Amino acid sequence: MRVGYVIPVKESSVSGLVRASVKYAELLSTTFCNDICIFIFSPYIEQKITFNGFDILPISSFFHYTEGTEKLDLVHFHGGYIYDFYNMARICCKVNIPYIYSPQGELMYYAQHYKRLKKIVGNILYHNKFVKRAAAVHFLNENECLNGKHWCKSYFILPNIVEMSDRMIGVGRTFNSDKCPVFLFVGRMDIFHKGIDLLLLALYKVRANFSKNIKLFLVGPEHNSNDFRKIVEFIHRCDLHDCVSLLGLKSPEQITQIMNDVDYYIQTSRWEGQSLSILDALSAGLPCIVTKQTNMENLIRKYNAGWVCDLDAAEISNNILNALNVHNEYDVMSQNAKVLFRNEFNTKIIINNLMENYKRIIVNKNGRY
Repeated sequence: MRVGYVIPVKESSVSGLVRASVKYAELLSTTFCNDICIFIFSPYIEQKITFNGFDILPISSFFHYTEGTEKLDLVHFHGGYIYDFYNMARICCKVNIPYIYSPQGELMYYAQHYKRLKKIVGNILYHNKFVKRAAAVHFLNENECLNGKHWCKSYFILPNIVEMSDRMIGVGRTFNSDKCPVFLFVGRMDIFHKGIDLLLLALYKVRANFSKNIKLFLVGPEHNSNDFRKIVEFIHRCDLHDCVSLLGLKSPEQITQIMNDVDYYIQTSRWEGQSLSILDALSAGLPCIVTKQTNMENLIRKYNAGWVCDLDAAEISNNILNALNVHNEYDVMSQNAKVLFRNEFNTKIIINNLMENYKRIIVNKNGRY
């Protein structure tokens, strides 16, 4: 089986979307090394680069893999609203190569209303056709599926992958009431998408109702200079500079160490497909405070692994205060977070199911595999 992955890889930065997509490719290649060969293409590079052991090819190389002995059996697009994806999908249709589309949250309600005019134009010109012509749409969870299944004729649901490591083995954490509680957010500094405006306003409200010091670490790259400037201005205007630390972009190894040193994970996004940072936090035994729009509400509630809130600064602040005032539940919630991750994000099951979906789509195309 020859599969093409089309991923928005950039030389200068690595997003959660890229990290998740390449992890699929990596585990498929190692688990089914005799059955699958994966080629990765990016619309954002002009010459071959290497990323996580894979050669990433420019899309100018894609045409070589659409005919003859090099022809792909299947193409899997990751990400949304990239016009080059539509052009490549048209070629796939012409040469009878089925393709899968992973929107990574781009069909969610808030995502569709962000830069709404551009989305409406994009949907009319190319995106509607791109989605409807897909052999299947890959959703990351039930909530994303409920928001997006009306776009497509066929779909399947499989979550993102975070590989198990030593930190996921054993019992959860114990809360240390003698030290200042520390909250962590990991993601790009995008005020609207990631809800950083809501998070900082909630923290400002908490400061007025909590007598002890608290800390918030913001880890991730700048989204743009304007957003970053607004974040810095808000921190100083609300006198939060002593409790908010902007740590910038960190490596996965550095983030792992930071997670070992904090007490809670918090994410107040207005939309997500499925946040890898939340999965990382759960695997590390961190109780999580998340908005419903992160698509983690059902699992967090089911396992009692944290708190879920609406897109409202007052409600977010109340949940932060709840977390700070129930130390006796912390140890249980930490263990619950690890159990949630082990039960719901089993790498072997996810990869086997993904491979079965690939086989099914290829069989439906030509009656054989």
